[in-house]
Amino acid sequence: MGDAFAEFLVIWAVLPVIFFSLSQSKLPGYILPAIPPCTILIADYLQKRRGHQVRNRLLAVHAAIVGILTATVLLLPHLVLQPWQTPPARALWPAIGVGIVVALVTFFIVRLQGHEVLRIVTMVPVVLTAFFLLRSAAWVIDAAYSSRPVARYLAKIERDNLRPGFRPTAVFATRRDVEFGLGFYRDEKISRYERGEIPGAEHLLVARDDEHGQLKKLLAGRYFISFGAPTLVNPQHLEIFWVSSSGAARE
Repeated sequence: MGDAFAEFLVIWAVLPVIFFSLSQSKLPGYILPAIPPCTILIADYLQKRRGHQVRNRLLAVHAAIVGILTATVLLLPHLVLQPWQTPPARALWPAIGVGIVVALVTFFIVRLQGHEVLRIVTMVPVVLTAFFLLRSAAWVIDAAYSSRPVARYLAKIERDNLRPGFRPTAVFATRRDVEFGLGFYRDEKISRYERGEIPGAEHLLVARDDEHGQLKKLLAGRYFISFGAPTLVNPQHLEIFWVSSSGAARE
């Protein structure tokens, strides 16, 4: 790979991260274009190292990273559901133990067999942890980051508690991806209170669960009812409200 092409790949990898960080609109999907150039640069580096002995220090760092990532993935359900708390010992120590074993196995196999086996030795824990994520931890990721359970709960509220008919959906003090996700799952434009888009009609509101005081100010003269939140989205700290039309007197 030529130096000019390598510089182009570095710019390609860094530019999306810098741009969306400065614009304060960085979402996971926006950063995906930075992954291909990083992959190409890593592959080129490994290709150039082919036939060279892997230094113990570099191999140790690689093995440690693989072990740490493995342990982190195993602890992911606890880290997502209780981000500010230490995982329970029954989950913490087995995950640390597995991470140490993975790191040691990675280090010694590559050390004995050469860096030609580095790819397969690294891929084994990656595939196993990906399987764990898909089979055992997918619901946690869905609960913490997806708008799908929120949209389902909104549909249940409309079906079980409200009269038939269309009512718009709005958000307040939520992450931006909640707004975009609801727009996708409910197939409508989502209003945002912070932009002054408070619907005058009766509507459903998704807001952070600690914004009751601010909502009373914003909805002065109107009444609203809390429907709580589905248990599955507790990590997102959201609460669902039904808000009356602007012409209705507040009780």
